[in-house]
Amino acid sequence: MKKLECIMSILMVTFAIGFNLWLYRAEPTARIDPNDNSFQYGLIERTNEIWDWAETRCQQSTIQFSSFQFPFSIFCTLSYLTDHWVPNWAQGYNLPYYYSHIPQIAIVGTWRSIRSIPKISIFKSQFSKNVSNIENLILKIENLSLFTYYHLIIYLLLCFFPLSVFLSLRILKLPWLTAGIGALLSSHISTDGLYGMDPPSFIWRGWGLSSQLFAMIFMPLAIAYSIRYFSEIENSKHEARNPKQYQIEKEKNSKSFSFLIFNFSNLFRISNFEFRIYSSYLLSVLFITLTTMGHLGLGLMLFLAIPVIAFTRPIMSFLRQEPIKHMWREAKTAFVKTILLALPPILLLSYWIIPTLLGDVYHNVSFWDPIWKFNSYGAKEVLVNLWNGFLFDWGRLPIFTGLVFVGIAAVFINTNSMGDTSEGSCKLPESRNCNENPDKTVRNMSVVRRLARRVSGVRDEDVCGTRSWQDPCIYGYIAPLPFLFLFFLLLYFGSTTWGGILNLIPAMNQFHQHRFIVGLHLVALFLAPIGITYVAQSITNILHKFLILNFQFSNNFSNFKFQISNWLYLCIFIFLSLYLCYLIYPQTLSYGAYNQTLIEQANGNFLKVKSDTELLVTTLKSLMKDNPGRVFAGRGGSWGKNFQIAETAYFMYLSANGIPTVLWLPETWSNNSDTEQYFSEDVPDHYSLYNIRYVVAPPSQSPQPFWKLVKENPSWKLYGVQLQTSNLNNPISNFQYSISTFSYISAGSSPSIVFSDKLSFGNVIRLWIQSPYPGKGIFPELRLTGKKSASQGQAFGSYFSAIPNFAMVDEATYRTPDGKTHSLFAQPPQYMTPWEWPEAYPQIHLPSPSATYSGALAKNKKISNYINILSQSSDTDMVFRATVEVKEQCPTCVVVLKETYHPSWSAFIRKISDDERGEPVESITVNGKKVKTINVFPSFVGVRLEEPGTYKVVFSYTPSKLKILLMIASGVLLIVAGVIFIKYRPQ
Repeated sequence: MKKLECIMSILMVTFAIGFNLWLYRAEPTARIDPNDNSFQYGLIERTNEIWDWAETRCQQSTIQFSSFQFPFSIFCTLSYLTDHWVPNWAQGYNLPYYYSHIPQIAIVGTWRSIRSIPKISIFKSQFSKNVSNIENLILKIENLSLFTYYHLIIYLLLCFFPLSVFLSLRILKLPWLTAGIGALLSSHISTDGLYGMDPPSFIWRGWGLSSQLFAMIFMPLAIAYSIRYFSEIENSKHEARNPKQYQIEKEKNSKSFSFLIFNFSNLFRISNFEFRIYSSYLLSVLFITLTTMGHLGLGLMLFLAIPVIAFTRPIMSFLRQEPIKHMWREAKTAFVKTILLALPPILLLSYWIIPTLLGDVYHNVSFWDPIWKFNSYGAKEVLVNLWNGFLFDWGRLPIFTGLVFVGIAAVFINTNSMGDTSEGSCKLPESRNCNENPDKTVRNMSVVRRLARRVSGVRDEDVCGTRSWQDPCIYGYIAPLPFLFLFFLLLYFGSTTWGGILNLIPAMNQFHQHRFIVGLHLVALFLAPIGITYVAQSITNILHKFLILNFQFSNNFSNFKFQISNWLYLCIFIFLSLYLCYLIYPQTLSYGAYNQTLIEQANGNFLKVKSDTELLVTTLKSLMKDNPGRVFAGRGGSWGKNFQIAETAYFMYLSANGIPTVLWLPETWSNNSDTEQYFSEDVPDHYSLYNIRYVVAPPSQSPQPFWKLVKENPSWKLYGVQLQTSNLNNPISNFQYSISTFSYISAGSSPSIVFSDKLSFGNVIRLWIQSPYPGKGIFPELRLTGKKSASQGQAFGSYFSAIPNFAMVDEATYRTPDGKTHSLFAQPPQYMTPWEWPEAYPQIHLPSPSATYSGALAKNKKISNYINILSQSSDTDMVFRATVEVKEQCPTCVVVLKETYHPSWSAFIRKISDDERGEPVESITVNGKKVKTINVFPSFVGVRLEEPGTYKVVFSYTPSKLKILLMIASGVLLIVAGVIFIKYRPQ
């Protein structure tokens, strides 16, 4: 019977995977994405571009290491892959610094490896007998596009998710049939697009959350192995079977922790049964790490779940009113094991987690995002949706919801009925003589206990054997599940219910708390199969009692009655499974069928304009080689929404293909994300400010006067932005342009310093954008500090007394150095250059202490009289070069790179007159003064240049040194752990 159940469960998981492969078969054929997949593919395309760039750059930089050139080159390339600049959106941002990057590296790396297979001579020789077939295969591999390969990967991850759930249920020792029905149900949670584990979160017509999918495939395995690790089942089994030997082993290994420093090898010289426990520990660490690599938010959920799993046993002891001393011992053990489990993943990913926390000030929290993303929906709405079945069964009867609650009830009833489950209590019952009437033993069991045997995998014949339904150790595997469900449900209420309490959790004030529905769905995937197991066993017991056991059989027919009971349970379970599929699958089928229709429709529409869109991308990339700039293709709230390629807006399509665009925010983490939205398409200054050099518009769109037509076809018109030397038509400002109109690097003046925390600078920059200052080349310096420091004016120091400054108290109030507060809108700040307001600057900025500025001269002076950009170039948006001329002493002159500021941008400066033949090298001094990059309005990279001369300025994005050091440490830790594991594993 056990073999039959095993075969049936394998058929179930095979059917679940095959069903997904068939239903979502159109997913890898999509030619264009209308959802978050556009953003994800843009990251993958950028990773591939950086891979090529880094290989060339790193080979050049490591040529001096003749003996170690290869490993240095590999590590150098890896450092750029894990930390590089992404210019596609919001004036650029170093997304891999903060965002998941391992999936992108893995996809690009495997794609490049697959495409290199046909070039291997061994591969060609193996198939030389059939030349035509091998040539066709080589051609297909070489023509495999990165876009198609990416969609194939996410398609396979989505389809094979039932296998992950199946394995997780088996890891918890649940029966084969329970694991099988879990696989059948795993892909059929239904919500109204709540960003959970339901198909609308991932497929083409849904949200396209492939980043969540990368982590979701490992998340059930991480939970299962974590529960298994904390349950300590193997220790209890060994104690039950051989208590004396267990105590000897326990005493021997109890010294391992104390001998960790003095005798390190003792920690790893373990017996075979303890090795199985450590295997669960290592696999828990592995899958927690993989989940966090895929999605930091889902990884955070796992770290929050670990203490819940660990303290399940002390909580159960408290509910059973056990002695305080016993509960205290269990709590201490749970705390230590929590630290031991959580620490290794944090250390392995410290190169990513620690810099993310330290660089939080440069990670924007957007006020454009709806508040429900951060604060979730609140207890009332969540509970109403749960009661109505909207969290698991949108658009159908609440079948899944009911099974979840049945599973919770079953676990609680079974766990409470088993008594003490603490360490040392998992002993086998005394042996009994069941040979005379084994049926009596089974018949006297309650429904709860019979379910317990099914859930734990105990057979009827085991009742009289060495493993009994009375063995309480088996319940440690499923006991944490109800607590996890309740825990994630409470977190899903969000700050709407809990207020600032959740902010006690690190990074929770910036976390999208509505995503906790993922944790809720995850635990439900464990509870629902337990629920149907309970229902099937209950029905079996009823029929067994009233139909079968009423017949009088002699003792010789006892084994036959056992077989009847097992077959009856099997038939009922199969019937319930089929009936569940009948109730649940139609909704998924309907959703998936319409998804395929939409994909086919979009593919057809795309093929109609494919040549036009490819021409547009080719033309833009060709123009940008000599005249780099950003592209404006409309905005979502204006004509850009309906300006589409098939069902995808042009600004989405262009940015996904590596074209820097503005005013589309697939991510809002750049400090330019919010303020960029104040761009006005009829104001020429704004094009110059953001280096918007090209406009793509529908043929029916009326162009602005300064849009010059470059190329057109029936689908689009491409314009180049051309500004005149005067700006008489600008309703905001009326002055002459005195600096380079379009460039990534420009010259200007930074005559003021503004202190602010990262939540308070939006309005002050908004007023600046909507003023004449950007066109005049005035870029105040923005210094981001902590909330308390900025609001109390603690940033005002003697070093900054030479330059006018003020501090933002909140979004609408600022404080000047005299301690007075002002309304930002009633008294907007003014930014005056030294030649416009000499009295505001101390004498140290003048040529001599006795020198003064002439009022008449100040009015005639312009920035171009002091500093100019002579030439500039760029390399893969990672390096920007310029030749800058400073004509005379310029106290506040700056060179501005129009990319979002981050400390990872470095300035390399060389004064040409000092060494004409020298190459630009990194310098901490220029003419005896310290040089560093500064953050200037709106949030661009700047460097101050004051002394006359001609300079070579190079802005280069370099991976964080801290990140590199932590990456090395993580690699060393991983190697050491692997060596120890291999060396000291039991034979």
